Amino acid sequence: SIATAKGNMHPAQTAPWQASSLRSQNIFYGRLVAGTGGTVQVSNPYSSGTGTDITIKQVFIDSHDVIIQANATYPYTFNSWRDAASGGGNQLSTSNPLTISQGDSSAYTEIYAHFTTTHSSP
Repeated sequence: SIATAKGNMHPAQTAPWQASSLRSQNIFYGRLVAGTGGTVQVSNPYSSGTGTDITIKQVFIDSHDVIIQANATYPYTFNSWRDAASGGGNQLSTSNPLTISQGDSSAYTEIYAHFTTTHSSP
């Protein structure tokens, strides 16, 4: 419903809602998942807090970049952002934090933070 779609937007949308406000808008949303060894968070355009599995709110990507951050827990270090769990799939970026803007937002819907360690038994 439009109430569900607009109720989970950033910036916040309030009733009364109009479907026309979504017309011609590029909207980004996704899922941010931390692998073993750390947490993830959205730091812009809103703060999600840290977690291991975060749903990224729907954002008007034309006017708001989304910045995500991976936070490693010792003895792990951040390795890369991937499109599959456990270091699988394709590497999306090694930048941390990572800025997602309108031009590259279609490549990111499920984003996995991959952490590595050199310890034999972390």
